[in-house]
Amino acid sequence: MIIKLIMCIILFIIIPEFLGMLISKFLKKEENIFFNLILGFIMQFAILEIIAIPMIFFKSYFLLMAKIWFIIVSSLSLLSLILNLKKFNKIIKNIFNQLKVLPLITIVVLILVGFQTFMLARYAHIDDDDAFYVATATVTIQKGTMYRSCAEDGGYYGGFPTRYVLSPFPLYTAVISHFTNIHPAIIAHTVFPIIFIPLAYILYGIIADKLFNKDKTSVMLFLIILSVVYMFGNYSIRSNFSFLLFRIWQGKALLANILLPFSWIVYLDCIENNKWVNWFILFIICLASCLVSSMGIALMPINIGILGLIFTIKNKKITYLIKSVISVIPCISLGIIYLFLI
Repeated sequence: MIIKLIMCIILFIIIPEFLGMLISKFLKKEENIFFNLILGFIMQFAILEIIAIPMIFFKSYFLLMAKIWFIIVSSLSLLSLILNLKKFNKIIKNIFNQLKVLPLITIVVLILVGFQTFMLARYAHIDDDDAFYVATATVTIQKGTMYRSCAEDGGYYGGFPTRYVLSPFPLYTAVISHFTNIHPAIIAHTVFPIIFIPLAYILYGIIADKLFNKDKTSVMLFLIILSVVYMFGNYSIRSNFSFLLFRIWQGKALLANILLPFSWIVYLDCIENNKWVNWFILFIICLASCLVSSMGIALMPINIGILGLIFTIKNKKITYLIKSVISVIPCISLGIIYLFLI
């Protein structure tokens, strides 16, 4: 149990934080551990997408892919630790300074978010999509192959499942399950909610911090209102409210509640700073979107394309549109591959 907990801390806190710090080191902005954490998860997704797609088509084994992924993210985290070693005192001081200025109503936010997380992690929610997504992760662990065995009955596919093979998010579930030695169903229904629901609210807090010009009281009030809206937003099983609070272990829920909103913040940074590192982060987000859902392959280019068009017209700079198109190359490339597969 202790070993499983340690591995969860390494995979969900330490590695993502250091991965985020590796990129944010080049940003000319105040160090933000929460921004780094979100960016680190997105880097994990992007790296897995780069590794998994060719290995799936070459019919490589899952364990080989998982080990390569872990070696890469661990090595990059170690590199980040070395590069940022001198900044840790500053980061720790910044954390304590931020905690000191938090208003008392922050407690209400923590209670609301904690309640929502507890309800999904503690109690069962049955979703028909588990028959594919969780089953795919399970059969991957059991047979050691990737998208060669059918999740429904365990038999071999006649060919690649074209609808899912380019967005293999269940492999992320399987990778986490392998290294923590926790069953994929438990990872999906218990561990992922504990991680991704608070992560989504952290992102909403970052957005609110920008909207309200770092007024912490306004940020906390925003999060309180938002969390109440989310708790009463189950008017459809397909709303982003339901996706966050009932189906967060599915890649499309991460797309709706984390990746798309995060791309808006990053795109504003691209406009304000227009540095290569800002556009590179946007590129990574597009790669991660391709992993989590096939809808990410379509929706992320539309999202970034609209933003690029708006700011190109507003600022009269065609370079924004050009850089936006370059950022969505992963989505365009996989979209073209999909057309050849069907």
